[in-house]
Amino acid sequence: MVIGGIECDATDEYFQFRLRLLQVSLIVATLFSGALVLAHWSGVNDQGHTHFINLQVFFVADLLLAISLWRHQERFAVVAAIFFAVWFLINLSALCFLVNNEFRSIWFFVQITVTYIILGPSAGTSTAIITLLTLIVANRYLPAPFSSNAMVTMLFSFCASSTFLHSYTQRFLAFQSRLTEANARLRDMSCHDPLTGIWNARAFNETSEHVMREAQRYGTPFSVLFIDLDHFKSVNDHYGHEAGDMVLQEVAACLEKNSRESDLLGRIGGEEFLMLLPRTDLAGAVLLAEKLRLSIEALTLSFGKSLIPVTVSIGVARNQPDHKSIADIKRQADQAMYLAKQGGRNRVTAFDHHDVPAAGV
Repeated sequence: MVIGGIECDATDEYFQFRLRLLQVSLIVATLFSGALVLAHWSGVNDQGHTHFINLQVFFVADLLLAISLWRHQERFAVVAAIFFAVWFLINLSALCFLVNNEFRSIWFFVQITVTYIILGPSAGTSTAIITLLTLIVANRYLPAPFSSNAMVTMLFSFCASSTFLHSYTQRFLAFQSRLTEANARLRDMSCHDPLTGIWNARAFNETSEHVMREAQRYGTPFSVLFIDLDHFKSVNDHYGHEAGDMVLQEVAACLEKNSRESDLLGRIGGEEFLMLLPRTDLAGAVLLAEKLRLSIEALTLSFGKSLIPVTVSIGVARNQPDHKSIADIKRQADQAMYLAKQGGRNRVTAFDHHDVPAAGV
């Protein structure tokens, strides 16, 4: 459960790891305490009367905490705080009542280590300080106190291990933070077109498929606009590719500015753009497409001393019950766009589902 075989959300992998480790710690603590209870009952390992009662309480608490955390990761902080508190108390019980066990203080080492990993450096350091003070004070009142040499060895060991764990967890958290930021940048780069900053074809298609499934589930309409720049090749031929890149950037910015927040915009290659309009029927899509066409026609794009006129042809199609994927509606929007090209360009054409594309606005 700790080192592999776990599906974690990439955006919160560290939390998922700590959650799994807390679950493992609860299970292990339940099994170990249960085994010690059974060993006491069978006479194999005497725990003493008082510590045996405390051990049973610890067993029940761990079992309840494990059940409480199951499928409820939002309880992580509360469960972790209670678990480490009862763990500390059972360690203290062993310290006070298992006087014949010379290695009983080792459980404090284990708890501090796990605290650093699950709750971080602040909680780990606090636990280490509380443990050190507890050992110093409690040793004066133990029926069989540790010798001065043993206490010095334990205290120095606690300080050394705590210092190491504090440095390690701080460095690990810093590394995890940088890794998360780097992954976020990579995801952003993999989803966006580097020239225009809008979604690339892969990201647009994946999100569109999700929108289509939601629309099919709830019976809501959506439409797709296929937007193609008119005579874009001539722009590259007459003004150069730098000018062509500038035109694509300005057109993408214009489309973003004049679309709605819920609309999805992507560049699918070259001078072709797709826009998906959730909860929009064909008539509403045609109106928005005409607004976009007029906005782009009104652009004044200057390159050097030249003004570059820009227009677009837009094909419009909406979802139908027989569509099996987003590719079906994109294909129909593409057909409508080609009809707009044939009709003289700089116009909007809607796909007619009677197999004949019909001129729109």
